[in-house]
Amino acid sequence: MVRYGKADVGIGEAALRTASAGQRRFGIATTTPELDVPMRALVQRLGLEYLYTGARYTAGHPLQVVAQADALEQQLHQAVQQCVTRDGAQAVVIGGGPLGQAALALAAHTPVPLIAPLTAAAQWMQHTLTSSFTAS
Repeated sequence: MVRYGKADVGIGEAALRTASAGQRRFGIATTTPELDVPMRALVQRLGLEYLYTGARYTAGHPLQVVAQADALEQQLHQAVQQCVTRDGAQAVVIGGGPLGQAALALAAHTPVPLIAPLTAAAQWMQHTLTSSFTAS
């Protein structure tokens, strides 16, 4: 969580809020099935469960998958496709800050917006700060 004055920005919250903008249905594609419960809890805490289509995961151990950039991109692409075609997601969060580079690489090859959490948090922080300074 980044704190600046009154602005708190968590990368997960920023990504989910960005993905659900305009009442879009969204899913999460990531490498770590063990995070399913905390991800669902965050979705519920934000009141977004009615838009959440679920999570899809890469195959294999997360540390092995992320160690091979090409395999990571290929497997994340498959997880994104499942979010879209099987679950009906209109936007997909690439779950995990360290996966942001893969999200950027995949963005040109997917039919829906891909949300990278660190980028979403930076944009949210910029918007929050700009709004605060404008209101002052």
